[in-house]
Amino acid sequence: MLHPNSRTPLRNTPLRRNLGPRHLTARTRLVTATNAEKCESRDRKEVVQNMAQGSVKWFNAEKGFGFIAQDGGGPDVFVHFSALSGAGYKSLDEGQRVEFSVEQGQKGPQATDVRAI
Repeated sequence: MLHPNSRTPLRNTPLRRNLGPRHLTARTRLVTATNAEKCESRDRKEVVQNMAQGSVKWFNAEKGFGFIAQDGGGPDVFVHFSALSGAGYKSLDEGQRVEFSVEQGQKGPQATDVRAI
């Protein structure tokens, strides 16, 4: 149903509800989608290898991060408490054996999906 003297559909009509948000034009939808793609590709991290094993070199529970020495050598891997699997208090002990995935972070290799073994 159209508003009298207008080509604009009245609110709450089926046609109006199907048009989506009024403030988004085709251009703003395109720009928003393009920006989202840029952000997604910038945030995407390259997976270096599937699963690795190593020993916790050190972990500061107060600050929530530390480093893991990889079995077989290679650079130490940064680990953040948010990468630790499991529920409850998240911390690691020095020398603890762990299994983890390695991704390339902003400053070097970074552990994800860390599990005690």
